[in-house]
Amino acid sequence: MHWKPLFGTVALAGALLLAPAHLFAATEAPAAVHTETATFAQADCSWTGTWGSAFSAGDTVKSLVVVVEQAGADVAGGYAYLEDSSKTGSFTASVAGPIASGAWAEGGATGRFVLAMSDDCNTWAGTWGNDASADDGGVWAGSRAG
Repeated sequence: MHWKPLFGTVALAGALLLAPAHLFAATEAPAAVHTETATFAQADCSWTGTWGSAFSAGDTVKSLVVVVEQAGADVAGGYAYLEDSSKTGSFTASVAGPIASGAWAEGGATGRFVLAMSDDCNTWAGTWGNDASADDGGVWAGSRAG
């Protein structure tokens, strides 16, 4: 499967940073673009806001609306699936520079994630995982919606 990189081909914990699903049509296989190295945000980017996002899980891509609140280095929020808004989850994270790392919970499932903010502070990408892993689930990317 081919994916469209979000802001260049970048390794983060061994994973490729990828684009949200809305950047490509659901019926087409995304083509790879951009090969420049990503630049990451300064520490003054805020994660607070509403984000459109998508994550991969195997061969599927799911879209989410994510709402984030940041207080200092602490981030907390929740998300709802676009396909079924009754399916929701929550997360907490710590921010160090452009990197947010934390834990998510959804129903009885839990896991971890590591995300990197772009240099324009309007997109992020990284990986998510199940239980104690932050990368065995797939990729997760988002763009600021408000």
